[in-house]
Amino acid sequence: MLRIMSLLFLSSISLFCYGAEFEKPNVDINQEKLLSGELQTYIYDYKGQGDDTKKRALGIILIDAPIDEVWEVMNDWPAMGEYVPDLKYYKVLTEEKNENNITERLIAGKLAVPLISVEYSMAVKFDEAAYTVSWNLLSSEETVAYKQKGIDVLTKTSGLKNIEGFSLMEAHNSKQTVYYYAPIIEISLPVPSFAENYMAKVTLSGYMEAIKERAEARFSSN
Repeated sequence: MLRIMSLLFLSSISLFCYGAEFEKPNVDINQEKLLSGELQTYIYDYKGQGDDTKKRALGIILIDAPIDEVWEVMNDWPAMGEYVPDLKYYKVLTEEKNENNITERLIAGKLAVPLISVEYSMAVKFDEAAYTVSWNLLSSEETVAYKQKGIDVLTKTSGLKNIEGFSLMEAHNSKQTVYYYAPIIEISLPVPSFAENYMAKVTLSGYMEAIKERAEARFSSN
C-alpha cells in the first residue's frame, strides 16, 4: 500500500454528513524555521476507524498575510485548478452553505503525475468560524447515488483506496497566519519510488507554497 499526499469529506445522497472530527496535531514546531517562512514537515500517528492507527503527513508554514486573507484564498476552491501543481481537471459540482457559515462542496478532480493519473470525487467541508477545511473521498455507493441524481461525479481510479485530510489556520499575529495541511492518499497499485517522491513533493510542498504565494500576493495588493 502506498501513502501519498493530496486532496476531501463524506456525503450522503441529499446532504453532506461528517465522520469523526480531527484534532490539531501535537508536534514540536521549530520557531526559527517558522518565522523564516520555511515549510516544516512531520509524520505522526493518528487513530483511524475502529482501533486502526495510521501515519499522517503534516506540513506547517507561516504565511505573511492575516488569517482572513488566507481563508479567502482557501475558500476560493473554484480557482484551485489555476495554481495547484499537476491538477489537470478540477470542478466544483455542488455547493451549499448553512446558517453556521459552514460551506459544503462536492468536487471532482484529476491529478496527473509521472506514470500515474488519479481521478476522484470528494466532499469538502469549510468551517469559517473555526478556519478549517476537511475532506474525504466519495465511496462507490455515494458515487452511484450522485450519478443517479444527474450530478457528474467522477468514478475513483481503480487502485485508489482513500483520500482524506484537513487544513487549519491560526492567527500568529494580526498580519501573519500559521497554516497546517494534513492530507492522505492511499493507493494499492505499485508505483516506482521516484514517482512516490514526486507526488509527495508536489501535493504537500507544492500545494502549500502555492497557497502561501497567493495569499501573500492578495494581501500585498490590498
